[in-house]
Amino acid sequence: MAGTAPLGAQGVRSALLPVVSGQLLAGIAQWAMLLGVLDYASYTLHVGAFRIGVAGLAWGAPPAVSGSLVGRLIDAHGPRRVAAFAGVCGVAASLGLALSPSWYALLGLLALAGLSRALIRPAIDAMPSWLPQQIDHGTSSVWLGFGSSAPIVLGPLAAAGIMAVGGTADVFGATAGMYAAALLLLVRARTRRRPAAMAAQPGQPAAVQRVRRLPAARLVLGVSLIAWISYGCFSVLEILYVRDVLRSPMWVFIVLQVLFGVGMLTTSLALSRCPSLLGRSGALVAAVLLTGFAEMLYVISNRFFIAACGVTLWGVATAVFGPVCRVRLLTVTPAERHGAAMAAWRQGQAVGNVLPPLAAGSIAQLIGIQLTLISAAGMVVITGVWVWLVPRLGGRD
Repeated sequence: MAGTAPLGAQGVRSALLPVVSGQLLAGIAQWAMLLGVLDYASYTLHVGAFRIGVAGLAWGAPPAVSGSLVGRLIDAHGPRRVAAFAGVCGVAASLGLALSPSWYALLGLLALAGLSRALIRPAIDAMPSWLPQQIDHGTSSVWLGFGSSAPIVLGPLAAAGIMAVGGTADVFGATAGMYAAALLLLVRARTRRRPAAMAAQPGQPAAVQRVRRLPAARLVLGVSLIAWISYGCFSVLEILYVRDVLRSPMWVFIVLQVLFGVGMLTTSLALSRCPSLLGRSGALVAAVLLTGFAEMLYVISNRFFIAACGVTLWGVATAVFGPVCRVRLLTVTPAERHGAAMAAWRQGQAVGNVLPPLAAGSIAQLIGIQLTLISAAGMVVITGVWVWLVPRLGGRD
């Protein structure tokens, strides 16, 4: 994008508005759909824990296995087309779920919804690189971070509100509308057919064409995977930690989730004023260490006040960690491979969400819930220390 003048703050917001708005709507739809599926499977189909786990795999497997293919599609055809197809898949899955499907039809529709997630998230992540305007990676990462963080709070609230006044079918009808609106917004975003800066160099080495072969990119992807495995452990055991360690009722768990969301959203908004911090030397190390220590503080005791401080700090760390990883990946990856970089990053997150449910419960049975969660947090802290040491040991940045 050489020769293009950087935009002012107003221009940046105008250029990113349809992208972030589409991401926000799609994210809310995904969360609301997931809660609607859990309600339908549990209270209408009356399935047990094993089948709930199978449903989770149907939902989570497509993003976990399709990273390389999705990256190639984005780089070859552009993120707008891929996002549009993902939106169509989301609408189709929602409408199918609204028809109250059988168990096996439900699994198929969940796989279709998972395919939509596998496509739309990396496509949106890569879209700023295809905009005609010049937007630095820090600024786009902050706003996309906000667009992916807000649905964690707004999605469950939307699902709960719709179910309170209507029913599960109404939730799926609403998610179909959200996906359709997201599709329209993303299709209307102005992107170049193939920006000049993204034209591949004919003589470029093959190693540069594969994101995972780049040492700096591989480091970020590995760190992100470990952090998301720890997140997955918490998603499985967190409610049991509140029940058995804090010895608290369900409303305490809800309060802790709200505190996490508050920390995350306020930090995202604060970062919008100083996005350059995300690209500074040491930002990745700081983000990883902050994440690990916040998780550790959350589960280190049996006192609500300490847990509340820890989960709020964890929300702050999460709001920093994702954008820092995105900035670093886009910086160290050739522009023509930004789609592959974002797809690989999102694939690692999906794998991190899928793996812990397969093992976290069994490990907790052996060593206890609290020690399992402390170990997951400690794994992130150790990773942060390792990332801090490796550049010095290897003599590279």
